[in-house]
Amino acid sequence: MILAIAGAAQASTFSFAADSNFDGPILQGGPTTSNTSLIRDGSSQNSDGAVQVNFTWDPDGDGPGGSVVIPSRLELLASSTLYSKTNVAGIWIHTYTFQGSYEFRQQSDNVLVMAVQFGSAVWTSVSASEFTWGSTATLQSSEQIDGSIAFASGAPLGFIDLSSSENFAFTLTDLRSLNGGGLVEIESDGTPRSLWKAEASWSAQAVPAPGAMALTLIAGSLVLRRKR
Repeated sequence: MILAIAGAAQASTFSFAADSNFDGPILQGGPTTSNTSLIRDGSSQNSDGAVQVNFTWDPDGDGPGGSVVIPSRLELLASSTLYSKTNVAGIWIHTYTFQGSYEFRQQSDNVLVMAVQFGSAVWTSVSASEFTWGSTATLQSSEQIDGSIAFASGAPLGFIDLSSSENFAFTLTDLRSLNGGGLVEIESDGTPRSLWKAEASWSAQAVPAPGAMALTLIAGSLVLRRKR
């Protein structure tokens, strides 16, 4: 069975739910001194000083195999590079590009689970105003639009090669200002006027290099057995 799958180009999927982190926001951000927008993990707004999530790994994507949950800590930092706004039928679409990186580290021993870097991820928030974000947003990127996107896996994922068809998306909800909890106000150039925080979920996908799927399934099987 493993030999038959070894050469197949099946995508591995990764995700965490918005309610994984129980004691604070998952993401936060604000303006910088250079009039750009900054996004980072919400660790400083969490009572334990960390954004702890249940990193979920499905080695064979839509295949019949099960998934593995790895309690992890999220660390993220990104800054905006471009901003534009568009009015469509009275609705304002605020769009930014961001460059940066994030990683997941195993809670138990700080070992790297997965790292992602990107050069032109797209942030979008839709609102009724030219000068505020909405209460939701997305931050996403893929191999098709971002030549700088790169995934790297650590020991818990078996150091598999994730250099093909990479894509990810964060979905933000309850996006609000730290100053009063209302909608985040922005300048005409897109710079937020205050610090903000949000809940977020995340999912990603990549196709392991040819021949790596068998090792991926073996590693996943071993983790599942240890957890039983």
